[in-house]
Amino acid sequence: MDNHDLMDAMRNHIKPQIDLTIRANQKCAYCKSTKDIKVNYKYGFDFVVDDCLSLAEDDDIPTSFDYDIDNLAIFKKEDEEFSDLWYLMHQADDTVEILCPECISDINTIHYEITQMYLASSVDAYYFLIVIGVVPHNFDELNNLLLVVVVVVDILLAF
Repeated sequence: MDNHDLMDAMRNHIKPQIDLTIRANQKCAYCKSTKDIKVNYKYGFDFVVDDCLSLAEDDDIPTSFDYDIDNLAIFKKEDEEFSDLWYLMHQADDTVEILCPECISDINTIHYEITQMYLASSVDAYYFLIVIGVVPHNFDELNNLLLVVVVVVDILLAF
């Protein structure tokens, strides 16, 4: 199976949702800019995809695709059950944010920093932040959250 085609088909299938979300929220959720806003996933698009794939039976996951006018993969009619599942799961996902490119860049930098800290330490700080449902949006917030992680880990280790 060509994973690239599956990702293209999944992205193409939810494009109407994305377009509607952007039209309904015409400004960045953080800085309120209206310039070149885009959809961002708090935990990454792959996180939402993995949730869907984990619910589908292996033999229900499409392995061949049709192609649109731009030669991008789209689901075949016979894969309607999977494509409907994907559409509904994506629609129910609450990790979608509308952001400007600058805020997306800041968030991606912060996620990279958290990942590097995780790789350099034995404490899974990134997982901890996800569990408590907090995604830092600037470096001050990141530093404050990491301080909380250190304090909580110290408390847990004391028991």
